[in-house]
Amino acid sequence: DNKKINKENIQLPLTSIEKAYISEKTEKYLPKKSFGFRIVGQIFDNYVIVETGDRVFIIDQHAAHERIRYERLKEELNLGLLQNVEIILPIIIDISLEDKKRIEEKREILEKFAFSWEDFGPNRIRLIKVPYEFLNFDPVSIENLFKEIISEINEKDLEVLEDKIIKSLACHGAIRSGDVLIREEMEALIQMIFDNQIPITCPHGRPYIWEIKKEELEKYFHRK
Repeated sequence: DNKKINKENIQLPLTSIEKAYISEKTEKYLPKKSFGFRIVGQIFDNYVIVETGDRVFIIDQHAAHERIRYERLKEELNLGLLQNVEIILPIIIDISLEDKKRIEEKREILEKFAFSWEDFGPNRIRLIKVPYEFLNFDPVSIENLFKEIISEINEKDLEVLEDKIIKSLACHGAIRSGDVLIREEMEALIQMIFDNQIPITCPHGRPYIWEIKKEELEKYFHRK
């Protein structure tokens, strides 16, 4: 499944400044790498259960992966590392004349994000290049992604626009709720969270991690 992750492609190249900032903001929430962790399993095809030390974490797999991707994509954009690839069968997208004009005005920005298209009639464009990581996505998913980006194109503040596009890319390329993960995929996801101590919310502000301490469980079951 192209939307899942593995140990080869789950690198998160944060700068030292970003790592320091993230560590300062989240140190009290996430354990240090030296604690180690044990994957208990996945429940409801959406939440990963992790044991570490005297704590258990319940992690929303989509929101967590979305945050990881968001941080990585920001860094790749800043370094000019986003790569595109020509898709085998160009995707024809119906589009209003107004939106067509707007994306043309923002072509330079969209090309920074590895999208490329050409005119294909009065109310159509032909998408010919997409970000490399979306190469194996089905045409409908790619079309939905690009249409979501088009819906944000009216944003006048370029920094805000770029951030919205990054959020769209992060979300559409992340593990989905309902994806069944194998143990190696869960381990890779959790390792990235613990190693980099990324913020504990998805890019939209929704929490992705819930901590339960051993003493809370013992208190609930009247063991203490």
